[in-house]
Amino acid sequence: MAEDQNKNVASRNVPPFFGDAQVDLETAKRLDKFLEQRRRVLNLEKRLEIVDDAISVVEDLYITKIGESGDPLEGLRTLQRELKERVDAGANNYAGKGGPDWLREDDLEFHAEMIRAFTGLRDLHTGYVPPPPFDKAVAFLPFEVEACWEGGERKYIVSNVYKKLPWYNLPKDFERGVEVIRWGEDPMAKAVEMSGDKTSGANAATKLSLGLDRMTAVPLARARCPLDWGVKLTYRTMPGEGQAEEKETEEPVPWYVATIQSEDPEVGRRNETWRALGQGLDDGREAVRQLRRTVHQQEGQAWLPERAKPADRKLVSNVRADKVLEMPEHCEASIVTPYAGDNARSGEEYGYIRIRSFKVANHRSYVRKFARLVAQMPLNGIILDVRDNPGGLILAAERLLQIFTPEYIKPQEMVFRNTGLSRKVIKLVPEYRWRGPDQAPKRPGRGKPRHYSKPAPISSEILCNNVGQHYYGPVVLITNALSYSATELFAAGFKKYEIGKVLGTEKKTGGGRSNVVTRSTLWKNFEHAKRAFGTLKDAAAAQGEKPQDWLREPKWPLKLERPLDTDLRVTIRGVLSDGGKLHNGGVTRDFPHRMTRADVLEDNKDLLKTAADLLKELKKERSPCQLRETSCYKEGDTIVARIKTGNIDILKLFLDQENKARVTAHVANGVHPYEIRGWDAGKGKLLRLEGYSDDNGTTPVATRKIRLQ
Repeated sequence: MAEDQNKNVASRNVPPFFGDAQVDLETAKRLDKFLEQRRRVLNLEKRLEIVDDAISVVEDLYITKIGESGDPLEGLRTLQRELKERVDAGANNYAGKGGPDWLREDDLEFHAEMIRAFTGLRDLHTGYVPPPPFDKAVAFLPFEVEACWEGGERKYIVSNVYKKLPWYNLPKDFERGVEVIRWGEDPMAKAVEMSGDKTSGANAATKLSLGLDRMTAVPLARARCPLDWGVKLTYRTMPGEGQAEEKETEEPVPWYVATIQSEDPEVGRRNETWRALGQGLDDGREAVRQLRRTVHQQEGQAWLPERAKPADRKLVSNVRADKVLEMPEHCEASIVTPYAGDNARSGEEYGYIRIRSFKVANHRSYVRKFARLVAQMPLNGIILDVRDNPGGLILAAERLLQIFTPEYIKPQEMVFRNTGLSRKVIKLVPEYRWRGPDQAPKRPGRGKPRHYSKPAPISSEILCNNVGQHYYGPVVLITNALSYSATELFAAGFKKYEIGKVLGTEKKTGGGRSNVVTRSTLWKNFEHAKRAFGTLKDAAAAQGEKPQDWLREPKWPLKLERPLDTDLRVTIRGVLSDGGKLHNGGVTRDFPHRMTRADVLEDNKDLLKTAADLLKELKKERSPCQLRETSCYKEGDTIVARIKTGNIDILKLFLDQENKARVTAHVANGVHPYEIRGWDAGKGKLLRLEGYSDDNGTTPVATRKIRLQ
């Protein structure tokens, strides 16, 4: 088996999912210069329109009833009242001197107040997006910091230093591995806590993790600009030949701002709009991920830098024969040999897949590539790592579950708020009406009013089961507090279908299992609906007919009937818990792991060892199965298949969705030939295999789907 694997591995290099750089580092500006550049400044009337629109969205469209979480309406109504007073008093287009900071001529403080108003929701999905150039800008420092545990204390270690950026040269002894002790005048622990309080983290662990992350990279679309143009640090140097010393940077390390140049999938052709409606994403973390990916590419590093090589990593390269494997988007895959202890290798190989994001362009291609990838992994087990994954396309995340289990996947159901505005939005957007039965909220009738619509899935149940199982060994999923949104739906399904165990570096994930939509996406749907209405109306007039009764001119549901310079992201659908309340908690881990210095500096050395130990235990509980075709072809109306099995007692073969098996056989380990006669090419397009481990043949332990050409 090792011999076969060696044919399918190559030397480690930069993973192919980098593609073209999406962040323009050449034009990055120092923060103070970025804020000085010319831009459109919102006048008082436009600011008032934005606040009015935000209030209507939060009151009637946001999934959580105000009062169950933070209340941004108080701050928004204060802004609304003061802006109205200024407008009614005949103030000119730009505010003059005096009054609150956000009323001055520059609108930076207005944007900051809007962002602050939404922070209290503790929902990373919902927030205010300022206008260009802030909407696609990320402020960052030329290094990264990660937390780890040493001697029962939480410490903050520099995990990466950007050396090829020409703007600023850090001290020579400021290198990977130094410990940051103070941030400005504050001890590091206090600085992280204060930074976390300014974020929208749903739980304590998420606030701390997000607070630390935003101390070195700030997405200006979702967070306030740093207050100072630079940061002074106190750090403890690496011991080296002498004693470790505490040092302070001679001058503040400057913030620089880079702009994300790539076009968002939400913008573009109409047939891509459904993707924007099916997102579960923390867009702030996604912007930071794109920035760091580009910087690491420029630095000549793999996304996980090959540091001290604690585990032999081999990059998977081939699918079969001489076809090169195309890596799924935002994934890195390798075969690892973790340490077993005392710096000795275990000798056992495991698959390792890091999924950085589910924000994919094509879910069909993504799932197909992922299925081919896992089929090459060792049966000893796979380690799926979704730490720091901000989410993305919900359908892409939920479709991956079928690859690891014989169970029939039922995608997570979600609900809308039951309000007049949500009913109008659902009526406006076809994807909301067609996604499931009785999706639209019903008007409250007599008796107890219904706060939410009936649950219905976002993802297609057919697509969540059409690829089938491709991996038959044990699986461990690694999460942390920054695993968010669509990633949490994947983690929840992973636990629900008992695919494996969840190993968490924090107790829970981020707490955002929901669907987000932007005002601009709704506006695009409205414009499309208007064009479609006009086309149908003109076609009826040309035929000399009246429009059909069902044809109604679409109405824009929000107060302001035009696009705005700014944008709003709002959680429109959420998951209900068993008690009928909105589920805003994260996915709880099965086993804990505290990140160590070796994890931060030596490519997750201890974390991989813990995951490998879990895989060994899972392997003892349930031996890996094997079920795949070595060949499958047709001869006239006969299907000829050779099926390889392992740890399976009974094998059943079905055509398409037939309930009666065409073949039922007791099998031993090995390759078995079968023929199915009477195949109708017009009707039969799928050969299903089901393997059972006992004579009862009730619950399959392995399944396989083979497309018939």
